Amino acid sequence: MDNIVIELFLLSIGASFVQRTTGFGFGIFIMTMLPSIMPSFGEATTLSGILAMTTSLIIVIQKYKYITWRRLLPILFTFVIISIGAIFVLKRMEYHILNILLGITLIIVSIYFAFFSKRIKVK
Repeated sequence: MDNIVIELFLLSIGASFVQRTTGFGFGIFIMTMLPSIMPSFGEATTLSGILAMTTSLIIVIQKYKYITWRRLLPILFTFVIISIGAIFVLKRMEYHILNILLGITLIIVSIYFAFFSKRIKVK
């Protein structure tokens, strides 16, 4: 049990570093290893969401007066609904199918961020 806590701590630090330096990528980084140390994909996804919300909450507390809530609330509402649905789906799918889907998703997201995103500048 202690090894899992240490691994979770180190993964969270790495994912938080990626998030703070690039502005995105917490979930991408942590989901590369989290499913291998958690008992199920559902638990890994839930924990990833909770950790991502925690890091986002810290930023919200720091930048509260600069947030345009009318623009943010639809995004938050959509996130909550999709997350709940995803957790229920993940509980019912087989592990090897989820492993393949996760790999494909991470590759597609990586390609998008590397080649098609205009906001990211490679120096």
